Amino acid sequence: MAAMSEPLPWELGVPRTHETKRPEQFLLRDGRELVIRRIQPDDARRLAALADHLSAEALRLRFFTPIRHFDEQTLRHFAEVDFDRRAAFVAMFPVQDEVVAVGRYEAFDEHSAEVAFVVLDELHGLGLASELLQHLAALGRKRGFRNFAAMVLAENGEMLDVFRHSGFPMTMSFDAGITKVDMAIG
Repeated sequence: MAAMSEPLPWELGVPRTHETKRPEQFLLRDGRELVIRRIQPDDARRLAALADHLSAEALRLRFFTPIRHFDEQTLRHFAEVDFDRRAAFVAMFPVQDEVVAVGRYEAFDEHSAEVAFVVLDELHGLGLASELLQHLAALGRKRGFRNFAAMVLAENGEMLDVFRHSGFPMTMSFDAGITKVDMAIG
């Protein structure tokens, strides 16, 4: 296992592919290995389990309201995407059958989509949301998207930092406790 201070391969200039079709290995900043892959319809049950393992605060920061459980229709909506106008990637530890993070986009129009993320609380700050954003951007560019937007509670500094450090040109605007992030991805 790599120490937290050791650079990761992509920090040494080894390019990341941000694979959009096949599962791809990803190393967290603490050296643990994850697999990032496209979401599948049978992930609906894994999404329900993820929601059960998230703190109430994490769910509130993601969905802007206190929520604990999702009905089957909502879970199916989250898990069944076309990888064109709606896409999602999940992260899992290789030997476990549990989703630990999700990144998704949903198109506004032909060139713009909204992105959103949820990461298991204990994995915050380890680079996972940033990596999911890069996967979404790689796919989004292939689909003709030029811009991503995100609505983030202003108090969610960790998520805002993901966007600030993404490498994409961006602007932020603020209204009633919500930060709107606009990023040029392509």
